Amino acid sequence: MDSTSGRLVSMVGILSAVLIARSGGAGELAQKGREILKNSRDSIVTVSAICRVEADDGNADTQETFCPGLVLDSSGMTVVSYMGINPMESAVEAMMAEMEEEADEEEEITGVAKPKVSLSRIMMRLPDGTEVRARIVLKDKELDIACLLPDLKPDAKAPRFAPIKLNPAVTAQELDDLVVISRQDKNLGYQPIIMADHVTSVLTRPRAMYDLSNGSAPGSVVFLMNGDLLGMLASPSGISEDLQNPYIFILPAPELARLAAQARAAADKKSTDKPSDKPAAEPAAAHDKP
Repeated sequence: MDSTSGRLVSMVGILSAVLIARSGGAGELAQKGREILKNSRDSIVTVSAICRVEADDGNADTQETFCPGLVLDSSGMTVVSYMGINPMESAVEAMMAEMEEEADEEEEITGVAKPKVSLSRIMMRLPDGTEVRARIVLKDKELDIACLLPDLKPDAKAPRFAPIKLNPAVTAQELDDLVVISRQDKNLGYQPIIMADHVTSVLTRPRAMYDLSNGSAPGSVVFLMNGDLLGMLASPSGISEDLQNPYIFILPAPELARLAAQARAAADKKSTDKPSDKPAAEPAAAHDKP
């Protein structure tokens, strides 16, 4: 065997070893990802709502929206991406901003009223198929997060919630492997969606966040490979110039916990709230259960 053939054989051997190592790494990633899904799936619920947009002339359109929600405590405190549950509000704001940009500097937009956007029938669907009416107790549009609590009748029995475990000291570095979990909507049986990703950037401005490579949906829940919750995908305001295609970042878990604590304090303080007169729990059909 001449020297050229020897080098070729050596290179083939090295490439084969690299491919085998990568194949083994991919298998390990898949195994860990499935384990994370198994341990967290009961904490990742589906939040739905009826979103209504009404124009000034009375024309209206409604849409049922679905977004993953993350249960943070046993009372059912759940965080979601506000844009995920109310995409029409973001779309209306983007439309109005585009109209203002297209208008001449000396020209004002006249005769165009901003459409009204409203949410109703907010529901949390637990993985066992139980559906619970919910209400927004805190909304932070700047961070794109809403906090929900079950909207129960005084005599209604609350379902059992499975809160996610939080590590207040969780952090990540560039190229750390991630597992991203969300859920399908009603038409696809609310089945979990799981993707592998990695951290592409650790951000400190305008706030602490992480960037990732894939375009997962707002509200998706992000874990490190050791199973620690890293955060939730959201679209904080004031970052994207293109409001039609906003940037999606990982809002860290400690920030979610801080917002949930604020929401709990606000809910406890607002003792004059009237209880909902709607049923608290509606068991779903057996074939809908994931």
